[in-house]
Amino acid sequence: MKKAPAQAFVDGVLTIEGEPLVEVRRSSIHGRGVFARRTIAAGTPILEYLGERIDDAEARVRYAETSGKKVTYLLRVDARTSIDGAVGGSAARFVNHGCLPSCELLLHKKRVFLITRRRVRPEEELTFDYHLVVRGDVDLETARKAAPCKCGARRCRGTMLNDDRPVRR
Repeated sequence: MKKAPAQAFVDGVLTIEGEPLVEVRRSSIHGRGVFARRTIAAGTPILEYLGERIDDAEARVRYAETSGKKVTYLLRVDARTSIDGAVGGSAARFVNHGCLPSCELLLHKKRVFLITRRRVRPEEELTFDYHLVVRGDVDLETARKAAPCKCGARRCRGTMLNDDRPVRR
């Protein structure tokens, strides 16, 4: 009987026989992105979102001013906790938003993993839908303009906001 290849998470990246399934490099969507190094089957947990766990008060202090070129790597775990991928984070912090994403998030015992939703081809950029939420006294159109989507999908909705309605086609 053939033995299954050894799998392990190393620095938040799934490796098989010591080889990472993904790599970080320049993205046409935004800044850096995460790309498949080989074919990845649907349902594969490929990345763990690592970083410092902080509460909302600390998140507001760290990211009080998010305009301009400042990038935020916050991922909400629950009502009180976020993971700041900028502090001790893994490659998962570089997965860009996509309106037709290849991955989704899975919360397991307060750990967050990116799981492939479908088969991913070699060299394909991994994405997940950020589902950003507007908080406070912010006009929806202003928020949409502040969080534009550049995924390039045929049914791109034009924003990273949590909105199920397509904005542009």
